[in-house]
Amino acid sequence: MYEAALKNPDNFKNKSLISLAEAGLLRQKLRMGEIAFGMKLLRQCNDHALIMDCAAILEQRQQLLEAAILYEKVKMYDKAAELYIKSKLEVLLELCVIGVAKNFGKVAELIPQIQSAKLLTLYAAAQEGRVKSFIIHASNSVGEKNFVEAAKAYKQARDNGNYVRVLVSNLKQIDEVHS
Repeated sequence: MYEAALKNPDNFKNKSLISLAEAGLLRQKLRMGEIAFGMKLLRQCNDHALIMDCAAILEQRQQLLEAAILYEKVKMYDKAAELYIKSKLEVLLELCVIGVAKNFGKVAELIPQIQSAKLLTLYAAAQEGRVKSFIIHASNSVGEKNFVEAAKAYKQARDNGNYVRVLVSNLKQIDEVHS
């Protein structure tokens, strides 16, 4: 329906109808699973409402990484970080890997803008390598741990107990606790 309408744009006297048809086509393509096509169109899009709609569609379809990219584009940093973390953990589960990814790079970029203590604590726990709820088989190997990043995230989340624990137990920075 939308594609047919866009084949003859001269039939539209009102240019806003073309935009509505394009938005409808974009949503339809995402719902049909044509994610690459939709993401390509969304790169040039500046309509925040449309981007948020598309992010919600992608999230519903479990296309978490793509949804995170769109939420970040509309400055919904907490939601973007949540989905980046979930998508990373899902990949790990699919690969039967224990612990944490070696690179939480995209999440790390968003940490200064994140305000959710829950997300900051989840990120910190992941950096510490103690996301036990995601462990799927017993093994001694754990992903690379980054206690400095964990401490920063705990501090930002105002989780003083875990912040002090990481400083003392893992980083051996007892002097930092007193400051």
